Amino acid sequence: MFAGGKIDDDEQATIFERAGRTPNDTTSATFNFAPGNLSGDSTWTWRLNLTDFAVPEEVYDKSGLRIVNSQWELQWPGGGSLNSFLDRAGLGNGTDQTICFTAVELLAPSNITTRYSQPGNCSEVLGSKCTEKLLAEATSYGCALTPIFSGSAIDECMDTLIDESESGIGEFTFSVGNASATTTRSGDTIYFDTYRAVPAANVSDTYKDAESRLNILLTRGETGTQAAMSCQIVNAEASSGSSGAKLGLNGYSSVLVALAAGLALALV
Repeated sequence: MFAGGKIDDDEQATIFERAGRTPNDTTSATFNFAPGNLSGDSTWTWRLNLTDFAVPEEVYDKSGLRIVNSQWELQWPGGGSLNSFLDRAGLGNGTDQTICFTAVELLAPSNITTRYSQPGNCSEVLGSKCTEKLLAEATSYGCALTPIFSGSAIDECMDTLIDESESGIGEFTFSVGNASATTTRSGDTIYFDTYRAVPAANVSDTYKDAESRLNILLTRGETGTQAAMSCQIVNAEASSGSSGAKLGLNGYSSVLVALAAGLALALV
């Protein structure tokens, strides 16, 4: 977590999001998800931006520090505001339906990450049986529970997901629906992770760790409806992702709901 500094979390998040809009590297993937009674186009686009930037001195009372920021943006079918999308899907006023998003970040060895070649394709990285099992659990549980992204918890994933007792699993779930009115628009930031600030001489190691992580976006509706899972790695050739660098700050985007920067889920 960020400690100290002269500005509060809202202002910090604004600085980080602004930096994330001009990334060093970016990758995107599309997936299909049609919640409720949505008809027509069901294509979503998930963009992942990775940025290395100098930390403003007003954030830390120290110069020469740099931060690596991972920022996720999401576009939904038809664009517009999230509220208007929920209305089009029949999940707006007068309903108690929700859509849930789970952001997952995993360290994975190079023999796993180098399988990645097609943006969004989880099967080539996790294996088809593991992917099918995770999707089946997500469909069955809906927003009530989140699948455990651990090789020790799911037999089908033993060869591709690390054990949950090991360092390197980060997971964060949030939901939107009639009770969570928001001004978020298609293309806005929905999630971010900001690594701890490091001296400029050390930032390349942190960046390699970030760009080799396996990122998973799991989207689902109510119990027994449907789910979609998309996977991305910024640079599968970067490293084995074995350094275990801990994240310092993460959460929802401040434009999605009330800022959740304080609800950090650091990789431990």
